[in-house]
Amino acid sequence: MAERVAALVGLADNLRMPGHRRSAEECMAAQDEIRSGLRRLHRELTGQDLPRSARPAHDTASLRHTGLQVPAALIRDRARRLRARA
Repeated sequence: MAERVAALVGLADNLRMPGHRRSAEECMAAQDEIRSGLRRLHRELTGQDLPRSARPAHDTASLRHTGLQVPAALIRDRARRLRARA
C-alpha cells in the first residue's frame, strides 16, 4: 500500500503543465493516470467507488464560461478603421 501511495505521489511530483516540450494531451493523460490510481486506492481502502459527479462548489463555479477580454488597443484600432471608412 505504501509503495502505491509513493508511486502516485511521484506521478504528481512529475506532473508538468503543457509547453513546448509537453503537449496538452500528455498532461491530461498524466492527470488521468493519477486520478484512476487514486480511485483504485480509494476503492480498496473503503470498499466502494468514489462518485464521479462529486465536485466541490468552487470547481463547478470555475467551469462556467466567461467572456474573453478584448484588449483596449483592438477596440481603439477598430474605432479608427471605422472612422477611416466613413
